[in-house]
Amino acid sequence: MAALQGAVESTAPVSRLHLNESFSLDDFPVPSGREEEWRFTPLRRLRRLHSDTSAASGKVAVGGDAVPPVSAVLAQRSDRRLGAAFVPADRVSARAFASFEEAMVITVPPETQSDRPTVVSVRGESSEGAAFGHTLIEVGANARAAVVLDHSGSATYADNVEIVVGDGAALTVVSLQDWDDDAVHVSHHYAVLGKDARLQHTAVTLDRGCADPGRGGWDRYV
Repeated sequence: MAALQGAVESTAPVSRLHLNESFSLDDFPVPSGREEEWRFTPLRRLRRLHSDTSAASGKVAVGGDAVPPVSAVLAQRSDRRLGAAFVPADRVSARAFASFEEAMVITVPPETQSDRPTVVSVRGESSEGAAFGHTLIEVGANARAAVVLDHSGSATYADNVEIVVGDGAALTVVSLQDWDDDAVHVSHHYAVLGKDARLQHTAVTLDRGCADPGRGGWDRYV
């Protein structure tokens, strides 16, 4: 029992992905594929999302459909709420955070009981060039809500999804990858839960492979 308690209370990283966390791209060397955390990811299929630092030029349209009092709005990257709930743990995540222009922010006020899911539509227009995105989902205390992240079209796309669930709140997140066959998508999902909060997270990838290096709360879709 003492050994178990020590393991639970330890602050040591639970995987190699926790060893290095930073918003700076310079803090992450370009992976070769031999690293433990990257060895199950087909780097050749990422179209240099893990290495290229050139300016973004891809075309991806993002929209939100929410029923009040839930809101889904675009925010500038200068919004102080963005990046408050996570720190990137690899090069692609850091590059996505450094490169997005606008973020989709979904806000569920406290005590809200939402019967209809909020849908975030991510539509790619071309796989030429890279595009980057960011989504923040904030659920107030004792609220109930569902969010669907619907991806489709053609794109070379990397993004981060921040999920913040307040005390006593419950959130269901469904991430649907229904891209065209030429699309590449690398997505990192991070969640912070308050006291007695609940999160149900489901990822569905259609007609594409999925590589998950095994970190809880973190997904890499390819």
